Formats: sequence, C-alpha cells, structure tokens
Amino acid sequence: MTETHPPVQWHGGDQGAEATGHPEVDAVLAGLADVSQMPPAQQVARYAEAHRALAETLRTIDAS
Repeated sequence: MTETHPPVQWHGGDQGAEATGHPEVDAVLAGLADVSQMPPAQQVARYAEAHRALAETLRTIDAS
C-alpha cells in the first residue's frame, strides 16, 4: 500500500514549507529554511546534503 501525503508548498526564505507528514522529509525542508541567508558556497553544500538525504529517504520508501 502506498501512503499519500499532501503536496509540499515551498515558499522559501523564512516562511518555510508545509509539513509533508514524513519526518525525514520535514527535517530536510526545515534545514533549508535559512539557506537564502548563506553565502553561495554554503548554499551549494546545504542543497547537496538535502539531495542526499531525500534520495536516501526515497530509496528507503521504495524498498518497503
């Protein structure tokens, strides 16, 4: 059975994103809330880490 979650509405900046209902995804999105305030090099690193975490979460979901 596949779980469905409400769509994420990304607002960027300080507004954050709506909760997805998936704790790992919500944690990654929360970690991106302040990315616009970082220097570009740090933004790249933060997005790369977010991508890695989301890809791992997706692999975990797909495996179950």
